[in-house]
Amino acid sequence: MAKDSKTPSDQENAIDLFSLPTSSFSDLAAENELFRILADSTAASVFIMQGSRMYFINAYAEKMTGFSREELLDMDFWEVIHPDHREMVKERGLARQQGEDIPNRYQVKILTAGGETRWMDYTATVIEFRGSPGVLGTAFDITEKMAAEEALRNSEAQLRALIEHAPEAIVVLDAESGVITSASGNAGNLFGVAAEDLVGVHPGTLGPRQQPDGEDSNTAAVKRIKAAREEGPITFEWTHRNAEGENIPCEIRLVPLPDTDNKLIRASITNISERYKKYNELEVIASVSNALRQATTRAAMFPVIAQQLETLINVTGTTINTLHPSEAHFVVEFANLIWEDQVKLTVPASNEIVDYVLSSGETYVNNDVQDNKEQRFMNAETLQRANAVACAPLSAQGEILGTLWVGRDNAFTEENLQYLKVISNIAATALQRTTLHEKTRALFTESQTYAKELEEKLAELEEAKEAIASRNLELARLYRAFGNLVSTATPQLNSLAQNIVETVLQEFGQSNCSLIMIDPSQSKLQRIAASGPYSEEVSQGKLYIDGAGIVPRAIRTGEIVNVPNVTLDSNYVPNWEAARSEMAIPLKLGSTVIGAIDVQSAEVNAFSQEDQRLMSLFAERAALAIENARLFGEAHRRLDQLQGQRDLGMAINASLDLRLILNMLLNQATSQLKAHAAAVLLNDESQMLRYSAGRGFQSRAIEETNIPIGNNHAGRAALERRLIHVPNLQETGAEFMRPRLLSEEGFETYFAIPLIAKGQVMGVLEIFHRGHLQADVEWLGFLETLASQAATAIYNADLFDNLQSAKLELEVAYGATLEGWVRALDMRDHETEGHTQRVTEMTLRLANVMKVSPEEMTHISRGALLHDIGKMAIPDEILRKPGKLTDKEWELMRMHPVYAYELIKPIAYLEAAIDIPYCHHEKWDGSGYPTGLKGEQIPLAARIFAIVDVWDALRSDRPYRKAWPEDKVLEYIREQSGEHFDPKVVEAFLTHLHNSQ
Repeated sequence: MAKDSKTPSDQENAIDLFSLPTSSFSDLAAENELFRILADSTAASVFIMQGSRMYFINAYAEKMTGFSREELLDMDFWEVIHPDHREMVKERGLARQQGEDIPNRYQVKILTAGGETRWMDYTATVIEFRGSPGVLGTAFDITEKMAAEEALRNSEAQLRALIEHAPEAIVVLDAESGVITSASGNAGNLFGVAAEDLVGVHPGTLGPRQQPDGEDSNTAAVKRIKAAREEGPITFEWTHRNAEGENIPCEIRLVPLPDTDNKLIRASITNISERYKKYNELEVIASVSNALRQATTRAAMFPVIAQQLETLINVTGTTINTLHPSEAHFVVEFANLIWEDQVKLTVPASNEIVDYVLSSGETYVNNDVQDNKEQRFMNAETLQRANAVACAPLSAQGEILGTLWVGRDNAFTEENLQYLKVISNIAATALQRTTLHEKTRALFTESQTYAKELEEKLAELEEAKEAIASRNLELARLYRAFGNLVSTATPQLNSLAQNIVETVLQEFGQSNCSLIMIDPSQSKLQRIAASGPYSEEVSQGKLYIDGAGIVPRAIRTGEIVNVPNVTLDSNYVPNWEAARSEMAIPLKLGSTVIGAIDVQSAEVNAFSQEDQRLMSLFAERAALAIENARLFGEAHRRLDQLQGQRDLGMAINASLDLRLILNMLLNQATSQLKAHAAAVLLNDESQMLRYSAGRGFQSRAIEETNIPIGNNHAGRAALERRLIHVPNLQETGAEFMRPRLLSEEGFETYFAIPLIAKGQVMGVLEIFHRGHLQADVEWLGFLETLASQAATAIYNADLFDNLQSAKLELEVAYGATLEGWVRALDMRDHETEGHTQRVTEMTLRLANVMKVSPEEMTHISRGALLHDIGKMAIPDEILRKPGKLTDKEWELMRMHPVYAYELIKPIAYLEAAIDIPYCHHEKWDGSGYPTGLKGEQIPLAARIFAIVDVWDALRSDRPYRKAWPEDKVLEYIREQSGEHFDPKVVEAFLTHLHNSQ
């Protein structure tokens, strides 16, 4: 705004604040000086303004603004005000001077001479100055105060954010009255009300009238607030109640707030409902477990479970259904209350509800039986006895034991179902424990029976007391041995065998123990496990079923052989120098002997009659365990064979790669048939069996195999179309006729099976083993399956090769036909002889540069060869005319692409090659013939060939002109880019020519 000019006299009179008519000049001067001194000594800015001009400025105003007195007196007052507040101060200042009722105090920002923003507390007083309204203003610097308040607000906001986002509910209490003065959002969530609604409420009213311990809530709350105020932080448990009336167990910590003289107390409230629920569950577990611990039988256990359910869940009926040994149905083994008449009823194992519960492991619940009658478990009359029913599974460690059914008058709550789940889990474990206990007790009862018999027989003899104790100890040893055998049994035969021999040594304390099995495929016995300090030495010995030795004798007779002193036994076969006594116990399944347990000792007479009996009992269990392990291994082996057959079959169906299929065949033969080596010999056209693929050979002698059909074992298998088995190749070496293979590989057992498909002998599969290999029916069946699959694969591959050969021969014949057509055309037009071959070769090179696919390259080659095949229909007088053609002749000449189309289109073999013969005279700009195609409407093959055709034609002599120089030809092609030729093809063509030079 425009500023009033100020004269020196104006500045000199600026401090003439008040008009005092009764004062002398000297008195006025003195008072003015006194006012200046007072104003300059105050710690606030003081100024007088009228309009927008300032007429007085004290020293502190200079300090606060950074402007000199002269600068300030020469400025508008508004220029010092910050732009954020400038308009507001200006409007209020002018309005105040005009007598309007305007607030005379407010906080504003100013700008200092250095550009710094500062806050001032500004007070304006209207005065009379020189006969007109003016303003006496004072301003205090409150910048530091405003910064502190801002920091405090930020701190409070951060604190509020921390409180609002704290996981627990937080309220602040007045320590005197105990009422809530503020509350966090989580506090409102806890009680189900808005946080502000908690302000002014006493915490004692937020819960039940009495706490769980019987203390009055109000009294207890006052007592704890007082304790926190006087003694410091305290933590305690408390029960609150939410808006729905539900009690909420909480943990509360009261802490006096600092800097409040203990007048305010912060209360942190944590909902511990989940903790209480866990406590309750643990109490249920402890209660049920303690009750069941006293029950050692199923009959004693079931009433305990029912009583716990009745107490904890308030059930009106319980049934416990256990799985029948047949696993076909469940039996109601226990029932009480409303269902007490259900005992001994059966439930099919296929029942939908039972199947769901046991397969999912979840509890089935029906909370409204009357309206939702599930008649899949009980009949309608039974269901109507309860308003709600639930069924929980009884399973432990993966074993299905049964189901637990309960009924109630009221619907099941989540807490009820949780308790039911806990009790059913404990009950299942207890049921399994009692079942095992009863089985163990039965075994123990059996052992006690033996002990009682011994005790009765020896009771008459005083001196037999020590023997009785000894026998009881032995029975305990046998009991422990049974337990070890049952608890550590494994489906792996070798691991199980090792466990058996180690258990024998542990319980019977002898030197060495071996487990020997009959090998059905040979007469030799197989020692599959040995233990003891001399087991390695013992394992070196070999035993045969029909040979000498204690173990073969026990296996042949099926009776225990106990030799007190092996040095006196002529049938003994030494395998350990320190051996003195030995006992062999046959392992029998019914009347069939499958092997024996052999125990040795360095002492004479180490094995008593009692040892024989106890070891016989142990051997019965061991034989069963071994048979189970053998059956398990057999099942896995059969599964592997089926998987192998499936994989081979899929490979045959998915691939015609004979080498890949034969490799898979040989893998299956060596792995599944346990063969050391295998080979495939294929039958060629000369009726010779030649080596094709092999696996497992240590030398390359097998690759020399070349056997006429009918000779050798393999030739006989092919000729006679049957399996050839040679138990010992070493004894029939001359007939095998491959001495190098026999000597370098050391094979003993040999099989040769013909590979026959569609009545044709495709070859022979040979199987080799470097020891004795006895083939059973299953082994031979798998070999025949492999041979059948291999024959089919070879037949399919051979058929595919024949088809490929026929296809190749047909393509060669077509190619010869095309070349014949081209030669016939060249014979008509000697001036262009060789043109066809040249443009074909160049077109293929350019197509390769243009990244044309290999499949398209074949069609491009045929199309280029046939590009002028339509000229076969053009008369010689036009085709071979030395001069220029007339318009009519040209019209006929331009028909040769159409003639080419009509000639090639009916031939399916050449249909894909028609683009070049039909379209190679089309032009990029659409001016070509025969159809006037334009741009990319022209097939790419024709666009590529068009450039090559023109390039070769211009470089060749013709009857009507001489050949052009190379540079002129290339210049012409550049000129025709975008008119006659595709610009991209032109660029690729020129680049190729440049790179090939």
